[in-house]
Amino acid sequence: MEPKGTMTSSATSNPAGAVSEAASTARETASQVAGRLGEQAQALGAKGEELWQMKDEYVDTAREYVREHPFQALGMAVAAGFVLSLLMRGK
Repeated sequence: MEPKGTMTSSATSNPAGAVSEAASTARETASQVAGRLGEQAQALGAKGEELWQMKDEYVDTAREYVREHPFQALGMAVAAGFVLSLLMRGK
């Protein structure tokens, strides 16, 4: 059996057979690539869900902290605003 992508002597003597063989190999390769892309898309979807859940957990944690320590949260917000204003001024 010859490796894929090589033309057999019968394929070189029959151009229509060579085209058919090449088309068959291209379809097979495209099918394999599509399958792998589908697997990767599913993995990315699962990772996206995981990140979305992490975001929700962080937001919930921040809300709890603000409820438990309102003055500290206000102080941090003022400090962050001050630092951002200094950065935006560019001086």
